[in-house]
Amino acid sequence: ISTSPTVTDVANVSPEYSKRAQVTTPGKNTNTSITGVTSVYSIIHKVSIAEGVFITDSDNSRQAKVAVIGPTTASNLFGLGVDPLGQSIRIQGQSFKVVGVTVSKGGAGFGNQDDVVYVPLSTAQKILFGATSLTSIAVEAKSSDVMVAAQDQIGYVLLDKHKIASPASADFTIISQNEILSTVSTITGTFRLPSECFSMVP
Repeated sequence: ISTSPTVTDVANVSPEYSKRAQVTTPGKNTNTSITGVTSVYSIIHKVSIAEGVFITDSDNSRQAKVAVIGPTTASNLFGLGVDPLGQSIRIQGQSFKVVGVTVSKGGAGFGNQDDVVYVPLSTAQKILFGATSLTSIAVEAKSSDVMVAAQDQIGYVLLDKHKIASPASADFTIISQNEILSTVSTITGTFRLPSECFSMVP
């Protein structure tokens, strides 16, 4: 999508892999969403950092065991008044160093964007979950005026890559931000994308 010469109306592309898992610290644990991301995720999803840094391209290239956590996750794992930066958490039996904490977005229950752990996409796929696919791709169009054109451009690229002749047989779904807001989404992080963004899910 990022390099296709026929996709001309896209500003940013965020490949993502999300799965719920148990996260622990000594004496505490929580079941939360683990989202494998690249550095672009924070741009498209408007994730701000309260402390530390977000996941970097270098983290992905070396499959680093680093994590950025939401404030709810931080409270659940470390308690109030404890700075989680530099601390270790365990995911799927693997130790991760906390390098960042996000600014609160508010929310509660399933899909709470404050109750999440971000790790490098490469680490999530190859070390944590053994995945070769993505659970979603978030895309930012260059403007809201070219949303439909961007969706069409990407749709035809994916049909070609998946070797599918007819759009009616597509094995993916492209969902605009308005559609996401009006339906129940199971993809963590797609609730508050800007109006020029949309997601693709298998």
